[in-house]
Amino acid sequence: TNILKVMPIIGDIDMRQVRKGHIAKLIQMLLPEYSPKTLKDIRGDISSVFKRAVANGLIHKNPCDGVKTPPIPKTDADPLSMEEAGQVLSWMEKNHPSKVIYFAIALYTGMRPGEIIGLRWENVSTRLRKIFICEQRTKGKIDTPKTGEREIIILPQLLPYLEKQREDNDSDYVVVTGSGEHFTSTRKI
Repeated sequence: TNILKVMPIIGDIDMRQVRKGHIAKLIQMLLPEYSPKTLKDIRGDISSVFKRAVANGLIHKNPCDGVKTPPIPKTDADPLSMEEAGQVLSWMEKNHPSKVIYFAIALYTGMRPGEIIGLRWENVSTRLRKIFICEQRTKGKIDTPKTGEREIIILPQLLPYLEKQREDNDSDYVVVTGSGEHFTSTRKI
């Protein structure tokens, strides 16, 4: 884990003696070895330990507060072409047929995983060619979508997948398990 990565560097220092400068120096020492994303994760994990120590009255202040990590570089999206998406779905149909609809929706709409498993048929209009994103399922609970409610146009490539799923599925949810139950978590996909 990330905590094990820092133990050789600050593990010998008494927790009450660790200061902001120690954490900043730690990040600088790890910079050549790890990506900005990993450094952010390491800082977050260390901060969680110190946050708990503050809550338990062991220390007065979290030494990670205010310590910056290098910015995570933005990368340009490199989406699949329609041909590549079709190849993925063909493979899925042969190898994991019950999950094809999940991947078809993901590939042709860009919806988030929680939005896909929370999608109900009442929010899909093949007549209007629209999906109305009104909720998402996160950690077994239904929430409002991260970016708020919105509409997505159903591309012609997605329509046959939705129509087939509607014929084969009597659940209120669009995406269901092989046994017809709705997913409660994206970890089960």
